[in-house]
Amino acid sequence: MKKIFINLGLPRTSSTGLQKNLFYQLNKFDYLGRYCRNENKNIYKKITDYVENRQVLIKNTSDLNNLEYEFKNFCEKNKKNILLSDESWTCPYITDNVTGKHLIFSHWEKMKRLNNIIKSVNLESKFLFIHRDPKEGIPSLFATVHHRITSIFGKKFGNFDYFIKNILDKNKNYKEQLLLLDVYNKKKMKDFFSKEIGKEIHVIDYKLISAQPKKFLENLCLVLEIENEVIFESYLDEKCNVSEKDREGQHIVYTFFPGKIYKTLLKIFEIIKLKKLIKNIFIYFGFAGFKKEKFVIKINENLLNQAITLNEQNKDF
Repeated sequence: MKKIFINLGLPRTSSTGLQKNLFYQLNKFDYLGRYCRNENKNIYKKITDYVENRQVLIKNTSDLNNLEYEFKNFCEKNKKNILLSDESWTCPYITDNVTGKHLIFSHWEKMKRLNNIIKSVNLESKFLFIHRDPKEGIPSLFATVHHRITSIFGKKFGNFDYFIKNILDKNKNYKEQLLLLDVYNKKKMKDFFSKEIGKEIHVIDYKLISAQPKKFLENLCLVLEIENEVIFESYLDEKCNVSEKDREGQHIVYTFFPGKIYKTLLKIFEIIKLKKLIKNIFIYFGFAGFKKEKFVIKINENLLNQAITLNEQNKDF
């Protein structure tokens, strides 16, 4: 019987590599996700728009009903199993595609919205995620979404220790910041799916990718219910979106702040509705309108361990 398989990432767990180098070439699946075939991109974009509550393509109940109808037809007309994958569905900080603003949207709410789409089709579903040790995953994700965090909470929160101390002291917005730690809380993820979704979620250990790559692929194929093939191993040789680190192993991020020239041009181009274009040009070519700053994200392991312990005690979804 046809099934729907959903890979939830997580962020910084080789999800991009799986999507870019492996998932799209699995002939036993119709794949919906990043780097999917062109003919599947339209419905994938609509699903992501709804799951992340972007309200660009799916703005109202009528749009949602149309998406459910389209997804149902997609599943019915295809004889293969369906595979969905997008690591952003488990990241609580999003970027609005229209305004460019960075926003908070709980990934627990994203999971509920994703499940709404899955439930609209009368097919058995199977969820899985690749879990990474929170001591490694949290700093890596923090570096990845550093620009979003500073945009949402303020520039001082770009300092990892300051960010963590704010959580430990339970200061203003600490619950929104705690969502970053939720991403790698394996027990909480399993409890959420058991209590809120009513399903078991399958877990694969991220460490296996480096330590036992063949074992990792065996586990992945077992969950996806497919045969392991030699060609799958080639994807492990392709590294995507690897975080830059210094000699001490600390994460490095670069941030860009608008200068006077850039701000003036934005005002002019906003009038003629080309604001997004000029922004992309400045970013791509690295023009002087942007002030570039380099940050080394130093980790106080004691503070991080305290925050992880606090997160483990937090039962709120």
